[in-house]
Amino acid sequence: MTENIIVITGATSGIGRATAEQFASNGYTAVLNARTESDLKELRDDLPGETHRVVAGDIGDENTSKVIKTIVDDLGGVDILFNNAGYGEIQPVTEMSKDAFENQLNTNVTGVFLPTKHLLPVFREQDHGSIITTSSLAAKNSFANGSAYVASKKAVQGFMECVKQELRDTNVKCGTILPGSVDTAFFNDLPFGPTADRHLDAEDVAKTVWFVANQPASADLDEIVLRPAKRETKD
Repeated sequence: MTENIIVITGATSGIGRATAEQFASNGYTAVLNARTESDLKELRDDLPGETHRVVAGDIGDENTSKVIKTIVDDLGGVDILFNNAGYGEIQPVTEMSKDAFENQLNTNVTGVFLPTKHLLPVFREQDHGSIITTSSLAAKNSFANGSAYVASKKAVQGFMECVKQELRDTNVKCGTILPGSVDTAFFNDLPFGPTADRHLDAEDVAKTVWFVANQPASADLDEIVLRPAKRETKD
């Protein structure tokens, strides 16, 4: 088995990219997933190390997770699955189309279910590793016009809690990170987001993923709520 392997969905920007950089700089081989192959190859080439793999495709499409599983089998195992792909549909319920609602759930929920489903047998067989998922503070704090996004993140919490129960007879760990506002392109088209005096950086979340992945063998974190601290701003 190649030493230290991490699978990252939604890898090419924001939290995903910062996490790829965090782990690659510490000797991990990364299996990188996002929709756009050119962006994936650019990220792969920017990372230290020469064994990283790319899987271009919609994580809500089961074939994408099947390809990831094939690569993991070729590498001989996986240490961390980081379910990170996601986006936000922010509209009033009466203005949201059925397609928009379903697309939100497909990426944010089905896109967690599928890679978890296909890699769970690997984790079980090797009896070690961590499944870590980016949720959101929205899983706890609902807000107007966020029905699809909030529903997706609450669903992710419930899904991961059930997976954790299924893994209680193993040494595989399972948990979620619930960040508040992170200063990334995620918020570019949204009517709210990080402010200059209070926000997280993508690197803050990446370091938290590293912390969860390296927690003591005798510990098993369920979730971490990561709120932005107040920042000093220049006049």
